[in-house]
Amino acid sequence: MAINYIIRENPLLALIASNEIEVLRGYPTLEASKTELSVTSKYKIPWDKINDARKAFLGYNKSENGAFVQYKPYKLEFVGENVFADKFNSIPMGRMADDCFDITGRYDFAEVTVTFKPFSVGSASLGGGGGSQPNVYDESFDPITTFEVDPGIGIFWDAAQKEAVPSDKVPNKRITRGIWTLDYPDLPGMPDGWDTWAGALNSDAIDRTDEFNIKFAPQTLLISGVRCRVGTSPDGAKLITMSFSAEYNRFTWNKLQRKTGDDPVQVFDNAGVVKKIFPTEIDLGNALPGI
Repeated sequence: MAINYIIRENPLLALIASNEIEVLRGYPTLEASKTELSVTSKYKIPWDKINDARKAFLGYNKSENGAFVQYKPYKLEFVGENVFADKFNSIPMGRMADDCFDITGRYDFAEVTVTFKPFSVGSASLGGGGGSQPNVYDESFDPITTFEVDPGIGIFWDAAQKEAVPSDKVPNKRITRGIWTLDYPDLPGMPDGWDTWAGALNSDAIDRTDEFNIKFAPQTLLISGVRCRVGTSPDGAKLITMSFSAEYNRFTWNKLQRKTGDDPVQVFDNAGVVKKIFPTEIDLGNALPGI
């Protein structure tokens, strides 16, 4: 499924700028460390405007004509930093209405605490990118080292070479590979065929030069796992998250190394035809949203 993302200005932002919402004295405040930065602000908001205010600050998602539309969260400019609304907490303020028989209660106002953070994955990232393609995932690449046995090598437990080390105990080949992962926190739908991806290879090159200075050549990514979860957003909309992982082998997964020091080569079946150890391939560039 080709997922069409659209970013729009939030029509509820005018509420924040109106005289209905009051910034409480002493706010905003800034908290920072070497690795993190956050801004906190408190507001006095009419009780009957709480839900609209939540959407105005945090933004919200809608599905419109097959497209995934995200309305931007509120951006706050504070002491030279651009930060985006990330959390919204409210507590009652003022007198409960005399005629209120609702068990949830209805008050005059709410004291709302909004936490702002810099551009990051999730709803804030979609509002802060400024480009046509939002950042809709969190991505990582982890190099790993594995050891493989080479039965063709002869090593011994003793200098006299009388007691050979069994071939299954010789981790003489160190293979450097990598794990590529993508985590999608908010998708409008599941990509087509996602449940059949495990065990398949990438059919086309995937360029991640800007991200990790790596370009994944065809057949170098073996999909090791795909996990989708379905939940519900605060607005009652379906919320889909997906985790994707693939193991990278720069020599490709359809070639074998004959002996230590040699580059991996193709292998053939008993009919002399090139044998594909992993025959299934998919175009990840089109299958994965945002890639």
